[in-house]
Parts: sequence; structure tokens; C-alpha cells
Amino acid sequence: MSRIVGIDLGTSTSEIGCIVDGSARLIPNSLGRLITPSVVHIGQDGKILVGEEAAEYLFTRPDCTFMEVKRLTGGGEKLTAHGKEYAPEEIQAMLLRYLVGCAETSLNEKIDRAVITVPAYFTDVQRRATAKAGELAGLRVERIINEPTAAALDYGLSNLKECKNVLVYDLGGGTLDVTVLELFEGVIDVKASCGNNHLGGKDFDEIIMARLADPTGDERALMRLKKAAEDCKIALSDNEEFQVSLPFLLTGKDGKPLSVEQTVRRDEFEAWIGEKVLSTREPLLSALADAGISREDLQVILLVGGSTRIPCVKDLVARTLGAVPRSLVDPDLTVARGAAIQAGLIEGNINNEDLVLTDVCPYTLGTAPLQHGLFESRRVFDPPHSAKHHDPRRKNETLHYRLGRPDRGDHRRVSGGILGPG
Repeated sequence: MSRIVGIDLGTSTSEIGCIVDGSARLIPNSLGRLITPSVVHIGQDGKILVGEEAAEYLFTRPDCTFMEVKRLTGGGEKLTAHGKEYAPEEIQAMLLRYLVGCAETSLNEKIDRAVITVPAYFTDVQRRATAKAGELAGLRVERIINEPTAAALDYGLSNLKECKNVLVYDLGGGTLDVTVLELFEGVIDVKASCGNNHLGGKDFDEIIMARLADPTGDERALMRLKKAAEDCKIALSDNEEFQVSLPFLLTGKDGKPLSVEQTVRRDEFEAWIGEKVLSTREPLLSALADAGISREDLQVILLVGGSTRIPCVKDLVARTLGAVPRSLVDPDLTVARGAAIQAGLIEGNINNEDLVLTDVCPYTLGTAPLQHGLFESRRVFDPPHSAKHHDPRRKNETLHYRLGRPDRGDHRRVSGGILGPG
């Protein structure tokens, strides 16, 4: 059987890695870069371009160039290019094939097995759609693993002797996950996860765009504006102001070209996105409550995802938890590294017999009785608290499953879409 790779299939960017000589190693793409934009372009002749090469077509052929497809996963929406419809998982399969192709070239071997990460708050439908994308790419998906859990695995493998409570705050391009776990004597025990599948850097970009111009109906202008907004957001993480310059962006009603020239200050930007950043406070507190851990009991706070580089995001986490997060993992690469480590555990390429990882199902599960071939309308749930106060977003601490090596007798406590096919 082939080597298993770990893939972070992200909203904005994607990465791939594997275990080499007992350590996680990220694999560069065809341009020699570890980070690949999650962009796919479909040419008139059917030729597929992925990553930076595809991103160049966002400005000239936005009608057949796709980005941030992850947000459409499992939603049933179709994408159209050259008169042909594609499901989101088909577009993601093209991205996966590219990443695996780069890995095959780098490693000089055939690869047809993978661990793929998803947001902790992805539904079962979204997880199955992600697994389907892997299958369409010619991969046997060995495991679907939660992104913050992967980040915790990356941190935990190097700190197995520690006994600490850890919180992972994962704010990426399209989703938010907050996960609380306990690290003790080689066990990484995830206690709770909470999040928002519709909050991320993409939303911050759109807020900036709305402040700069309204290119409704002009796809090329929209893509130029989006790129400028993203550049502005990134620059303001390190600088106090950024000059947005978009000459001849639009054509006015009088036929004259319209340009955008505006200086955006960091304090302005942070005020614009303040409400959305503040909304992440509730998942933070909910995850702690579900885990039964107080803020004072946290020893490590990990920031994951490119959007955590925004200063006001870091400040919100620090104020909410009463402690300053530490830069102990690479926010862009740690999820892919964790996926590679999980792949190594499955295939037995990591020399650590004592490592155990448990995770949670972030949704309440229930049963429905079947009579005469039809499901009864009454469904029975078993929440940890009274049904009167049942909130399906929060009651997640009762169901755990264990991830590890099948050849060591490990077993799946949850099957199907949570862990992957099988």
C-alpha cells in the first residue's frame, strides 16, 4: 500500500505533508512553495490550473475560476464553467489531485491514500462531501480529522511529557473553531469544540470591499477589489495604515473611468470588523464551559489560521481568557503538519507507541425508531443536560472517539462521516 499523506484542504489556502524519517514534512507545490492558494481555473479546452497559476485568471476569467469553494461543501450548490456544471467536491477534487501530484513528484512514488482535515464544526454532510472529493481525486480517505485537533496533535507530539490544559483558537479564511483539550502522559484528550462555519478572513475582506466600492455586476472589478481588500487586511497586521490604489476600477454612468484611492488605517479596519471579531467570544466561553475548564486552568493558548495574525483578534482572545496566546505553532502550517502526523500514526511511521488521541463529536446525536419501513416522527436524543435546555451547538462533551493505529487494536467509537468512510 502507498504512503499516506496529510492534507489541509483550506478555504483560502491548502497544504500537503507526510512523515519522513519519523517527522512531519510539508511538501512544496510545483512552484516550490509550501502554501497553495485554494483556487481552480478550468480552461476552455478542459485544462485545469490550480494555485497561483489559477489565481491569475481571477481577474481575466472569473467566470471559470473558482475560489473559497470550501464554503459551499455539502450545500448542493453547483458551479458553472463553459456551460458545464460542477459540484463543489468536484472542484475540490481538482485541488486535491494537484497537491497529490506535487507530492508524487517530490517523493517519486505513487500516492493514493490521505488524511484530510475539516473544521471541527463541519456537519456529517460536509464531512462526507469532503471524503467524496478525496475519492474523486483517486484517493482512499483513511481519516477525516478536525483542524484544531490536527493543530493540537502537531503541538502535542513535541510536548508529550507535559500535563496541561490547551485551548486552540482556529480562525482561518472561512471558518472558526475553538477546541479545548487536555494533554497528559502521552494522551491528547479533546474535551470540547465550538465554532462558526461562516466566519473567517473572507468575511473581513468583504467588509473592506464594501467600504471601498460597489462593483456589482462587474466580475473583473469585483476580483480586483477583493485582492486589494485581502492585501489591505494582511498589511494592517504589521502596519498602521495601507494605501489602496485601484486605477480605472469601474466605468461610471457617464462612461468615464472610476478609480479607488484610499488610505485605510488599522484602527478603522478593526472598527469595521469589530462586531464579527467580538462574536468569537461566545464560542470561546462555550468551549470552556462544555469542557468543564475555567480560564484560570488553561496553561496553553494556541492561535491557528492566518486570520489570528490580526492584532484585534489576538487582543480579543487575550482579554477573554485573561492570558496572552503564545506563538508555539505556525498558524498557517500546523494543521497540515498535524494531518501528516495522523497519517503517520495510521501507517505506523511514527515511533511513539504511547501516543493516544481522542476527539469529540461536536453535534448531539440521536436515534429514530423504525417501524414498518418508516421512521417515526419522534426522535430520541441523549444530551448531557436536561432536554428542556438542550442546545445542539453546545452539548458535545459526551461522545468521544479514539484515533490511532488499527494494528494496535484501536477501535472507532464513531463511524461514518465523523471519522471518514468505512
